[in-house]
Amino acid sequence: MESPSSEEARIAKQTELRRMKQVATGLLLLMTLIFIIARLVEPQYHWAGAIRAFAEAAMVGALADWFAVTALFRHPLGLPIPHTNLIATNQQRIGSNLGQFVTGNFLADRVIREKIDNLQVSIGVANWLRDPENSLLVVQEVVRLIPEALNGLDDEQINAQLKNKVTRLVREVDMGDIASDALQYFVQQGHHEIMLDKGIAMLREYLQKPDNREWIKQKMTEPNRFLSITDRFLKSIEVTPIADRIIDATDNFLGEIAADPQHRLRGEYNQMTAELIHNLRHSDDYKAKIEELQNSVLQSETLTHYTDNIWTRTKNEVIKNLQSEHSKIRHQIHNAITSLGEKVATNPDLQQQIDVWLKRELLEIVQNNRTWIAEHISNVVGGWDKDQVGGIIETEVGKDLQFIRINGTLVGGTVGLLIYIIFELIG
Repeated sequence: MESPSSEEARIAKQTELRRMKQVATGLLLLMTLIFIIARLVEPQYHWAGAIRAFAEAAMVGALADWFAVTALFRHPLGLPIPHTNLIATNQQRIGSNLGQFVTGNFLADRVIREKIDNLQVSIGVANWLRDPENSLLVVQEVVRLIPEALNGLDDEQINAQLKNKVTRLVREVDMGDIASDALQYFVQQGHHEIMLDKGIAMLREYLQKPDNREWIKQKMTEPNRFLSITDRFLKSIEVTPIADRIIDATDNFLGEIAADPQHRLRGEYNQMTAELIHNLRHSDDYKAKIEELQNSVLQSETLTHYTDNIWTRTKNEVIKNLQSEHSKIRHQIHNAITSLGEKVATNPDLQQQIDVWLKRELLEIVQNNRTWIAEHISNVVGGWDKDQVGGIIETEVGKDLQFIRINGTLVGGTVGLLIYIIFELIG
C-alpha cells in the first residue's frame, strides 16, 4: 500500500505528464492550422510557401515522434501494429535485464568497495550516542520494542520448554559430585575449621549467659529430661551445684577444643568430613538417598508451581519493570548504551575493528543477496499488470519523452523549411 507522500508524488507526476502531452499535442494542432492557412494563401503570397513547408514538415515530425513515443507504452490509436506496445510485450525480458543492470552496475564489488572504503560509521555513531538526548532516544526505542518482542513469543511453548529443561537438569545433574566438590573446596579453604570454631564460640557464649544456665538447670530437674531413673534422688538434693559443675565442665571442654588445633575431637571432625566427601561421590547408599531427594524435589508442588509459568512470570516482571518510573532495567540499558558510545569514541583500535567488521559484513551481504535482488526486480517488474505497466513506466519517466515530440515538431519543421529554401534557390 502506497504511503500518502508516494501517492501525492505519483499524482503530481501524472499531472505534469498530462500537461506536457497537451503542450506537444497543441503544437501539432497549431502546425496543422498554420499549414492549412498557408496552403490557402500560398497562391496569392509566394512567401507563404516557406511557412507551409515548415508547418508540413513539422506535422510529419510531430506525428512520427508521437508514434515512436506512444509505441513504447501502448498500441497507437489502439491498433495492434507490429513492434508497438514494446514495454508490455517485452515485460519479462525488461524486468530481467533491469535486475541484471542494477546488480551489475550499482552492486558490483568494485562499486560497493568504493562506497564503503571511506566509511567511518563507528565514530559517528559513538559520538551520537554520547549525547544524552540521543542515547535517551535509543533507550526509549529499545524499551518500546522489548515488550512487543516478548509479547510476540509463544508463552505456552516457552514455558513448556523451560520446564522440560529445568526438570532434565535436576534429574541429570549429579548432586553427589557437586556436593562433594563443594565440600572439598570448603575444606581446602579451611572454612570447615572456621565453622567449627564459630560453633564452639557460640555454644560457649550460650552456656555462659545466666538466663540460659537457669533454663538448663530447670530442665535437668524435670522428669524424663535428665537421668530420669534418679528423679527422686535429684529432687531430694540441691541440684544447682551439680548443674553448675556440668555446665562449667562442658564449657571448659569446649574451651580446650577451641584452644588446641591438634585436639582429638578436631581430628575426628576432620576424619568425618573426609569420609563424607568420599561417600557423597562414591557411596551407593548416599547416591540412592540423593536420587530420592532429587525425585522428591521434582514431584514437589513448589517446583511445579515455579516451573509451570517460569517464562510468563519472568516476562511480566521485565515488562512491569520497564514500565516503572524508576526502572532498573531501563537504567542499565541507558548506562550500557552511553558507556558503549564513550568506549568506542575514545578507542581508535576499537573503531577500526568495528569499521572493518561492518565493511566486511556489508560487502558480504551484497554479495550473498545480489542474485536475489536481481530476481526480485525481475519478478516485481514481470508481475505488474500488462495493461498498466506502460502507464506506470511512462509516469515514472515523466515529461521528458514529450520533449521528444516537441523537438521532433520543431526540428521537422526546420528541416522542411531548409529543403524548401534549397529547392527554391536551385529552381
